[in-house]
Amino acid sequence: MPEYDGLIIRPPSESDSLILQYTIGCSHNQCIFCPAYKQKQFRVRSLSEMEQDVLDCIPALRVWMQKGVTAADMAAAGLRVKAAGIKLSVTVLLGIGGSARSREHARATGRLLTKIDPDYVGALTTMVVPGTLLHRIEQAGNFRMASPFKILAELGEMLEQTEMRGLFFSNHASNYLPLRIRMPLQ
Repeated sequence: MPEYDGLIIRPPSESDSLILQYTIGCSHNQCIFCPAYKQKQFRVRSLSEMEQDVLDCIPALRVWMQKGVTAADMAAAGLRVKAAGIKLSVTVLLGIGGSARSREHARATGRLLTKIDPDYVGALTTMVVPGTLLHRIEQAGNFRMASPFKILAELGEMLEQTEMRGLFFSNHASNYLPLRIRMPLQ
């Protein structure tokens, strides 16, 4: 079995999936909402470590995945994963646009999901965690978290804008409405 270093985060829809940890920590590690990897310096595992995990678990797997920071980069990476015949699971973050940009965020995310057409989507709701940059921005009055009703409207708008085929989940404890939907919406 693979050797894991530190915290492993994965969506609920991947609870039975094998996780191959090709990187330790987060390459960006500056998201204003995320406290996950602040104590861990990012590094790419050595090729020999990765090969050993693959040999131990899935001999046929020879995939290198790359995470981008723009919608176009995420779409390209997601389409590469799908073209390789690998099931794609993505996570979307409700509420990260705050109250002011909730609808804009929902529509942009819906369009991106349509373009990528992932097999699984897991929605999480933004939580403002003390000690994060998002918390400091909120404390300074420059971010206002959307109300639960606005988050639900954002979720609805996102789903209306999405023409993907696959499963959409919002079954995380952070969400206000647990959903498991086979897309497209009927």
